[in-house]
Amino acid sequence: MPDRWRSAVPDDWPRLVDGHCHPVSSEDLPDEAFVGYLGGHAAVDAMSGVALRRWCSPVIDLEPHASLEAYLERRRALGADEVNRRLLSRAGVSDLVVDEPTGTDVAATVAAADARSHHVVRLEDLAERLLADGTEPGALADAVRVALDEDGAVAATTLAGVQAAAVPGLTAGPMLGTHPPLDATFAELAAGAEPAERREDPRWHTWLAFAALDAGLPLQVPLGHVLAHGGPVLGDPRAIVPFLRASADRGAAVVLVNPYPHHQVAAVLARAYPHVHLDLGRITRAGGDLSARVVADVITVAPFSRLLYASDGFGIAEHHYLAAVLFRRALGGVLHELVVRDEVDRATSDRIIRATSRDNAMRVYGIDGSDDGR
Repeated sequence: MPDRWRSAVPDDWPRLVDGHCHPVSSEDLPDEAFVGYLGGHAAVDAMSGVALRRWCSPVIDLEPHASLEAYLERRRALGADEVNRRLLSRAGVSDLVVDEPTGTDVAATVAAADARSHHVVRLEDLAERLLADGTEPGALADAVRVALDEDGAVAATTLAGVQAAAVPGLTAGPMLGTHPPLDATFAELAAGAEPAERREDPRWHTWLAFAALDAGLPLQVPLGHVLAHGGPVLGDPRAIVPFLRASADRGAAVVLVNPYPHHQVAAVLARAYPHVHLDLGRITRAGGDLSARVVADVITVAPFSRLLYASDGFGIAEHHYLAAVLFRRALGGVLHELVVRDEVDRATSDRIIRATSRDNAMRVYGIDGSDDGR
């Protein structure tokens, strides 16, 4: 690893655009709650815990590799606001594309990060909110279309993939069909099914997904949370191939989020379909320096213009910081080895770094480039 990539935030690395993340908690978390956000005690005893102790400890005035007990004690002493400010502001991120679950506080996260925020609309939440606010089922389709046009979001996200993988008996892949159901079918679902039933109905997710694409919004498709506390949620991107074929002419990108351990398949899909992109999400931060292997797998196949940086950070600022640090080290290390072997020239390496760190996300999500990102 060359000296230019040994620091957490190299001076010559462009500022990152985080293509998929969530707000962090502003509360002083009990130790067990913090460990839960980290991924549970299994994560502590894995590369997630190693990376936390190595890279986050110096940010809160501890030596690298401090014990978890020392880390938690120091974190409590500083308080959540100060920890969040230090970690988020030092991550080297200029823009956050934020998926905001109900009840979270994005403003505090953005302020601590000293970054710009860009809103992602949760399609299923939007439809349920409109119904709860009194929209008649027969008027829901038009109301969703109007809301998507007026929301100001840079992207939409569907929970179809996560929902399908999490529900026993359903397909292990996303519940997305090849054709949007009729508005009348969408209205029937709104009128005749409970919210839990709608969440398990492919027609509900498919109508919403095509509505977002027709509104010109890039569609984020989270494929799972393989390292989530409480059990893995796995979504196989092969199940989404018919949807990808059907959505190719809609004029908007589809971003496969958190495809690990199916990242190689996702990379093949990004190569096969020009509108398909992917990010690596939480595996980059959870795998420590070993996540370089995952990055190498992806760039072996995927066009460089289709890979986006994303942290999938949520709950604790450590997620955001670790993802940024470890993504730079992983990609930087892989490209350095290629440069040393004269497989890639330095100019191409720098172009790949800037594209995957920043430019691809700005293009996909239509983010203003007034900040040059160094």
